[in-house]
Amino acid sequence: MPLAVFAHDPAPQERSPQARALRVCAEAARREGLQVIRVPDMQHAGEASAALSGLHRIPAGASAYSGPVPEPDAYAALEHAAARAGAPLINTAAASLQATQIDLWAPLLEGLTPRTVIVRDRDGITAAAELGWPVFVKGLVKSAKEGGLEACIAGSPARLELMLEARAGRRDTRGALAVREMLALRKAGASRAGFPESREYRVALAGGKVSGWRPYWGPDPFGAPEGSELQEMLDLARDAAGRLDAPLLAVDVAELAGGGWTVIEAGDLQHTALSHLPRELAWRQIAALAA
Repeated sequence: MPLAVFAHDPAPQERSPQARALRVCAEAARREGLQVIRVPDMQHAGEASAALSGLHRIPAGASAYSGPVPEPDAYAALEHAAARAGAPLINTAAASLQATQIDLWAPLLEGLTPRTVIVRDRDGITAAAELGWPVFVKGLVKSAKEGGLEACIAGSPARLELMLEARAGRRDTRGALAVREMLALRKAGASRAGFPESREYRVALAGGKVSGWRPYWGPDPFGAPEGSELQEMLDLARDAAGRLDAPLLAVDVAELAGGGWTVIEAGDLQHTALSHLPRELAWRQIAALAA
């Protein structure tokens, strides 16, 4: 058995879209004959360590995780347990963290992604002003897009200071805000919350190779990229992946209003419920890395 899967496999009564997607992802791994080991949601290191304390040797050459974004200490506990059981994680704790936190991946993708300043206190607001106003604001792990555009935009130093104070201590910020240059993107619509949707794709990569891609927001009103346009989009994702350490990556790319593409976000593919492809095929590609 080449691959073991540590999966957060929610109970049937959990009916959120994320819970349903994670259940489907875990079941697809089972259908592929992979050993699926249930783990908690990885939000607390103590709970993760306790759940993994009885883990015995695993008859697999490597392992992967499937679940929500874990707390760093919890994923480190999983890394230790998996290595002890003889099935090291494909994405190490350090590589997963680098792919997940914008303060770690954005400097490595300079020139491929909008300019970014990390603001941890009021002193950082001065540096952020060099980007020009307005700016896009997000936590180190995720944005507040579900709250609409107003929750993500600061048009002045005073507004940025208010956002910094309001989000202090939130889990998704991890102690700081990422302030990003606003680039003009090709508009494709708007979300129910009123957030403007760009022409954006999530590209999945396994071992540096593109394994699949899908529209980030929903059906692409301009049609799927083809020919040289598709090549440019995928080359950008591959370039980004080549600068990061995680073998399992998700790279979100968006089309600029004036043409060309930019990296909007990087992430650990293990946190996406493998929604970029039929999941059995996705697990097959990941298992091939462990063969």
